[in-house]
Amino acid sequence: MLRITSVLMLAGLAGSAFAKTNGPVPLDLHKPADQVAVQMKTIQQDLGDGETYSEISPDQRSQVREALGRIQGKLERNGSVSTIPERDQAEIFNDQELVNTILTKAKEDSRLVCRRERATGSNRLTSNCMTVAERRRLKEQGQKAMMDLSQRGLQYDPRAGGGGN
Repeated sequence: MLRITSVLMLAGLAGSAFAKTNGPVPLDLHKPADQVAVQMKTIQQDLGDGETYSEISPDQRSQVREALGRIQGKLERNGSVSTIPERDQAEIFNDQELVNTILTKAKEDSRLVCRRERATGSNRLTSNCMTVAERRRLKEQGQKAMMDLSQRGLQYDPRAGGGGN
C-alpha cells in the first residue's frame, strides 16, 4: 500500500512539474496582434520589476526595450505581421530573435541550482543554493583573486630580504 501511494505521489509531482511553464514565454510574432501586444506588455513589465530578468545587464535591457519599440511601431503602422512590407518583416523578425535570445539567456542564468556540500572541517551536509549567474560570478572572482595573489608573489618585496637600507 505504501509503495502504491508513493508511486501515485511521484506521478502527481511529475505531472504538475510538466504542466507548469518555466518562466516567461518567448515573443512570438506569428500570433494574432492582440496576443503579441499582451506578450510585449508582459515583457516590458517583467523588465521593469527588477526580479524576473535580474541577470540582464542595463545595456541588454535597453537593447530589448529598443527592439520592442521598433516592433511595436511597425505593428501599429501596419496592423499585423502579414501586412508589413517584406523588408520590414525581416527587421521585426530579427528584433524578435534579439529579444528572445537575450531573455532566454537571462532565464538560464536565473535558474537556481542547489548543491549538497560539506563545510570545511565538518561531515555535515548543507544545502548551498545560488543562481547560475551567481556561481559564475563567484568563480570569476575567485580566479581573479588567485591571479592577483600570484602576480603579487612574483613581484620583488624589499621586506622579504635581499638587502635594503
